[in-house]
Amino acid sequence: MGVVGLLLQGAVLLVLTFPLYRIGSVGAGDIKLIALCCGFLQREYIISFLFSMLLFAAIFSIFKLVRNHMTMERLRYFVSYVTEVCRSGRWFLYVNDQRELGRVGICMSGPVFLGLLLHLGGVY
Repeated sequence: MGVVGLLLQGAVLLVLTFPLYRIGSVGAGDIKLIALCCGFLQREYIISFLFSMLLFAAIFSIFKLVRNHMTMERLRYFVSYVTEVCRSGRWFLYVNDQRELGRVGICMSGPVFLGLLLHLGGVY
């Protein structure tokens, strides 16, 4: 595959995930980490890696929501966000306050690491 293939795969993933960065749901460092990992994976494993990584991220998120007793609060916020985006027809930051982002966000390095471990361990 070579360096050109690595850069091309990483660039495609950066373009696909840029909208997530623009609304603030994923940080720039997380996107670069995911793009780098996908750049080193063979094409047939990228979808499996992304699926397993997002599955771990969902598990981490659910655990954090339940542990901090904020499941209904975040669900109401999400519904109001989607409603406002549909009403206005424009995207905006999902969470505006940095303190709030620290309270509700998760770092993607853990899910990325676990997704890579599954790949390296031969699970997919």
